[in-house]
Amino acid sequence: MKRATSLALRSLLGLFFLAAGLSKVGQPMETLAAVYSYQIVLPDGLAFAIAYALPWVETILGVALLSGLFLLPSVAATAAMLIAFTALTAQAWWRELPIDCGCLDLSAWHPSLAALTTPGGATLRNLFLLGLTTLLARVALLERISVANNPALLRNSLLHCRRSFRHGNAVETGCSGGEASCG
Repeated sequence: MKRATSLALRSLLGLFFLAAGLSKVGQPMETLAAVYSYQIVLPDGLAFAIAYALPWVETILGVALLSGLFLLPSVAATAAMLIAFTALTAQAWWRELPIDCGCLDLSAWHPSLAALTTPGGATLRNLFLLGLTTLLARVALLERISVANNPALLRNSLLHCRRSFRHGNAVETGCSGGEASCG
């Protein structure tokens, strides 16, 4: 049950971040305009760095969540990004800034989803995603603890990872070295 929940949450969050990142790749000026639209004081160099790096960070996080590699660090980075995004969109909502958040536009699926690109809609969406991320962190930690506290599971898990590394298919099996649970 924990693995199914983890897979569902990883898939949902991973696909969302992957789509968000890929939608911004190759469009740094649009991302830069979105950064400036929040009307926060940033040095130009930092704003440009964010505009160029953000799509790739979102894409890498999406891939990491989908693959399950380095799950806990990926979940922590996702939570940190969502906290920052929520703070930005909430301040824009509070200040009634008439902006498009620069977020993933889901209106192609249904026109009513365009509301999620407004500061208020993006804030609520980010809080929902942050809740899912928190749930994923809890499930991943419980899964890791259950494996670590069960010597038979731990031994089988480590043997599985060792065999996977020996045969060169560690990525296919989700093993990332140093983890008690490689799944």
